[in-house]
Amino acid sequence: MKAYWPYWGSLQEALLPAMDPARSKSKALQAVLQRRKEQGFGDVWYKKGGLIESYTVRSSIADHAEKLSDAAWIRLLTSDMPHLSPRDTIQQHFRRPGLESSPREFARTLENFFVTEPLRLAGIAEKLPEQIDAHYSAAILNAFAKKEVFDAVGFETVEAIAEKFTRCMTAEMEYELASGFCGLLINHPDAPWSAESYQRLRFLAVAHKNPQENMYNITSSNDPQNKSCQCLRDNVLNSIRGYAFRTIAETLWKYPEKVEDWKTVLEHGLQDPHPSVRYAVIDALAAVSRVDKPFACEGYWEVLQQDPRCILHYTSGWFIMQLYPVHPEECRTCLIWAFEQSETEQDLVRNAAHILAELCIKGDLDVHAYLFQRQYMPEQAYGILDQCFDDLNQEPKNTAAKRLLLYTLQNCQEIPQHIVWQYCREPGPHDPDVLRLFVERCANRAEYALIHFFLESRKENSPAWWENLYTFCARACADATKGYGLAVDDFCKLPFLLLETAATVQQREKALDVFDETFRSNVIQMENFLRETNR
Repeated sequence: MKAYWPYWGSLQEALLPAMDPARSKSKALQAVLQRRKEQGFGDVWYKKGGLIESYTVRSSIADHAEKLSDAAWIRLLTSDMPHLSPRDTIQQHFRRPGLESSPREFARTLENFFVTEPLRLAGIAEKLPEQIDAHYSAAILNAFAKKEVFDAVGFETVEAIAEKFTRCMTAEMEYELASGFCGLLINHPDAPWSAESYQRLRFLAVAHKNPQENMYNITSSNDPQNKSCQCLRDNVLNSIRGYAFRTIAETLWKYPEKVEDWKTVLEHGLQDPHPSVRYAVIDALAAVSRVDKPFACEGYWEVLQQDPRCILHYTSGWFIMQLYPVHPEECRTCLIWAFEQSETEQDLVRNAAHILAELCIKGDLDVHAYLFQRQYMPEQAYGILDQCFDDLNQEPKNTAAKRLLLYTLQNCQEIPQHIVWQYCREPGPHDPDVLRLFVERCANRAEYALIHFFLESRKENSPAWWENLYTFCARACADATKGYGLAVDDFCKLPFLLLETAATVQQREKALDVFDETFRSNVIQMENFLRETNR
């Protein structure tokens, strides 16, 4: 799969064989192809479905930017270049021979060059008219969004220039310029923006036409119906109304006293026809919750009823805990729906598992009955176990958390690797019942984590700890005879540790039996044994 970007690239080269040979050998065309080879750059990245290869040709001015005067920059930024294709198109077409790159590529040159000369950029921007190509005005705002440029130029100058470029704001404002304006405010939420700037932000959140209903800026061939959580998140980050609400959220985190000024806009966002925009409103509701919890919870409830995928949001746990006493059945239905999604929706499943586990630990009988009658997929187990460990770290004697933890360890398809490492790295003492289940379920799969756990936790030596170490070594030997070899050199230290920590004659005999078995099963090679013996 290939993505074709401006200006001359693989698409045009692929079409050359179909051209009239007389045309394909013209000097102008050959010059373009040569320039592509000399100045072009490409990216290859992986996406589900295969490798995607993209090519662009950078601006021809990039090599000479430092030589241009302010007047030359202004002429370039205000000149009419009709041979360049319209905005928002990927395939570019010549209308007359020329070597210039697209406005998109020239804007990159502009932004990258003037980051090191912020005062000069501000002087040029002040002399520009209000209406220039949106790629250029957006590039200037993007440069101002960087902290070092913003600080050097000063807030008053930055806002005045932003106000000039966005004065004629409409619902059809170019994506680049609207995005640049939001980026400026979201990167500097603590700046004293004027009422006029905030009014423009309100307008973008409420009235901008991007995204249109049932239209998505980011799509995937793996999700033709645009129903996945990945699609939801990608379009929050790549839509103007969604970006505007995320900017509003940053503003409210910095200025909670402004909540009342934004409530009307937030109420409008809750009824937005596009799910990614409604999802973005949750960011703002999280900030509002510090000041007006009822308003924030009612807003989240509206979003949840329209799209249970919003359980994906990092604040959903807190919101649902507030809403559950009022809407228990509805919340439980949404959580179970999310919990039972396929493993491709990992984050959604994990988040739902976290919340269900918390409700179970806090004593909800319906959730308890649901969780204690099923087997768990790895991502479901991940969320439940993570929540159980969090609760046990806060209250080690939390019997409800331990009971759910033990049940999940026994009834999951496999214990997620991350959970194994998380458990092994926790400071002791470690519950022997929990450790036993980790040893029984992971002896032939997560050896490295458990080997290092036993080597580093010998100070916890107790009869239960020793028995778990013995079980781990014995199972490793048994698995090796079945073809599950241990490719970890440090394992050879464990039989020595087992022997050193044996406290009774019976334990010593069992430890010696393990030594014999390790050689018969080839778990320990002779050179490793001799190395440890010499120590």
